Amino acid sequence: MRPKTDLPYRRRQQAAAMKRTWWQKVWASRTVWGFVGGAVAWVLSNGVESLTNLRKLPSEVQSTYHMFQSWYYDDALWTGTWSSREEGHIDDYKQAELPLKLSVGTERGKVFGEMFNRSVCELNPMLPPVLVEGEIVRGKLVAYAFAYVGGERNFLYSFAATRSEKEPVITLSPLRDPLGLMPPNVRLVHRIEAEPQGEAAVSPGQEAEHHDLECPESPMEYLQRLRKEGVLKGVEELGIGREPSKATK
Repeated sequence: MRPKTDLPYRRRQQAAAMKRTWWQKVWASRTVWGFVGGAVAWVLSNGVESLTNLRKLPSEVQSTYHMFQSWYYDDALWTGTWSSREEGHIDDYKQAELPLKLSVGTERGKVFGEMFNRSVCELNPMLPPVLVEGEIVRGKLVAYAFAYVGGERNFLYSFAATRSEKEPVITLSPLRDPLGLMPPNVRLVHRIEAEPQGEAAVSPGQEAEHHDLECPESPMEYLQRLRKEGVLKGVEELGIGREPSKATK
């Protein structure tokens, strides 16, 4: 007696099954129909709330992913103000001699902010604010500093920063510094933000900055000095640094 698989109608069934398209195979699949039935039953049992949760699911997944990235890149540990003139700590932490301040925000490993560098002030007090962009690579901050001159972005220097695990300190080292604006191994201390107390509390933006973290010469004083030295011509004709005439008042 021949096995059942060798019967003529069995062979015809096998040949027909081989000719089915992929969607016909899916349509005939018991597993797929079981999954669809289970999904419909779940929606019917949970009502409108289940559909609402399904709509929220993509945004929640994205939010969770962003939170994981922030944790992975230690965003909170890098965010804030670091400078070489911090006085709120008991320990000096061997702060750098060069007046320098780095204020950055981090988002999923991307870094952006501003930097005060006394060397830039001495080069040209019209260059600040010095802007900073970079990213966190394997626990190290790699960024570059630039300034806008005449509406164009001008590269100043690039640097790397490492964060101490035992101290509230980051150490900056230049990577590419064609003008020699940053010395090696600059230690900056994390600023302790004062918590406002009462209605008369001063906001962080109104707190007095250390005098070393400001350019000793303003842009206007710089232009006036260049005019007196004869380096800058035509300043007087442009009306910079002089009182307006009676005709223009």
